[in-house]
Amino acid sequence: MRRKLGVLVLLAFLMVTVFSTVSLAADTPTLTVVAPKVVYSPSATITAKASGQNPLKYLTVNKNHYALPGTKSIVKSVKVNLKAGSNIFTVKVVDHKGKYTLRRVYIVYLDKTPPVLMVTAPSVVTNSTADLKITAWDISRVAKLEVNGKNLLAAPVWYYQTVAKVNLNPGENTVTVKAVDIFGNATVKSLKIIRRDSSNTPVEEIKPGSVLSFDYRKLSEYPDVNTYTLNLKPGEEIGTLQISGIPAGISTDFGYKPAGSGKIYAIKEFNSSNISGEKLYFRYGSGSYYLLFYKQSWGSSVYIEKVIKLNVTGIADKSTLLPSGFVDSDNPTIRQIAYDLTKDLTSDLEKVKAIHDYVARALAYDWTSYRLGVVPQKTASEALASGTGVCQDYSRLFAAIARAAGIPTKIVIGTGDGEPHAWNRVYVNGKWLDVDVTWDDQEKYGIIYDYFLKEAPLPKHVEDSSAEAYYEAEMLHSITFEE
Repeated sequence: MRRKLGVLVLLAFLMVTVFSTVSLAADTPTLTVVAPKVVYSPSATITAKASGQNPLKYLTVNKNHYALPGTKSIVKSVKVNLKAGSNIFTVKVVDHKGKYTLRRVYIVYLDKTPPVLMVTAPSVVTNSTADLKITAWDISRVAKLEVNGKNLLAAPVWYYQTVAKVNLNPGENTVTVKAVDIFGNATVKSLKIIRRDSSNTPVEEIKPGSVLSFDYRKLSEYPDVNTYTLNLKPGEEIGTLQISGIPAGISTDFGYKPAGSGKIYAIKEFNSSNISGEKLYFRYGSGSYYLLFYKQSWGSSVYIEKVIKLNVTGIADKSTLLPSGFVDSDNPTIRQIAYDLTKDLTSDLEKVKAIHDYVARALAYDWTSYRLGVVPQKTASEALASGTGVCQDYSRLFAAIARAAGIPTKIVIGTGDGEPHAWNRVYVNGKWLDVDVTWDDQEKYGIIYDYFLKEAPLPKHVEDSSAEAYYEAEMLHSITFEE
């Protein structure tokens, strides 16, 4: 009797379990998923149709979650991104009781779009090799990247950027670059590069007093250097520049390269596609001046597109009188201030004192930037307009007004009391004397003259007397450059 009772209990348990399972299965949502099996674009639409006895709570497609409005039936379309080849998507609908249904769909993406391929190279060179800047990418991966038939890739990649060197024969060369994706779609680009003897690089003479006029489109590309000679006479230290046809995205620097240096120090910069009527200051006298046309590359590096070299002769150094990158003594406001301050004064000593006092009153020390260690770079006129500055701004404004008044003035950089510092050196009564307006501008005591027209070195001042510091004191920036 006990054995029969046990069997009956077990049967009853099994019946309850079976019916419960059937009840659960019948209570789960129904789900139908519609999607294309094969597509030729990197995206597709999946449509889910679901209904159930309970309100539907949410839908998932792989890891993407979509809330539902709480109705018992829905139709939901979802756009999905595809990788090349086979793609698997798991679609899941869940009701408010946590019951759910899963479906899986398979979509094959057959890519028919060729890779994107960008190639830049000089059109004319004087060397036996040329550098190609190559960028290639494809949503299904680039399997091959060939330069004149030689593959540069060891394995398929989504994105690839490189500089490839090609050998050139004298005369015209055709260089072919080909990118192929994993489906065999290809993009091909061919370029013509002319190799010519460097002795044929033109060296033209520009007549003094004429406008320096160039058409960017007619210039040879770097590493060729478009070289011109400019034989000047004293008084011809200022030129006028005109350049047409500069493409968008190209920056232009006018700078000076000291003999033996590997850097060009920017005197002026332009960001226009057409430069017209701009002044060029050959402030360092005879020497090598450059117009660099470049694009910003990674970080602080640049990619030089074209170069004009101006070999200037016949003039002396006027760097203490002419404007520079940050010392814009040709600014109309600066010139007017210089005139107003000095028009009734006869001696340079009186003029320098008037300029010293004006700068001390015009600027308040920027303690916020000093404490943060982030000092904005401003020209003299910008510092004047802002009304605040640190030592470099005091020295730039003093130099700008003094030069506009015809007084030779330098900016000296080094350290003051052990910290980076800048001050001035001015030519008065036949000798160079130092002026530190920053330290003479005392918040507590007003203007003092402890650092006014003193012979170097000033107390607690240590000058950086290197040649590099001399140029960096006033330049906008420098660019490493080798011909």
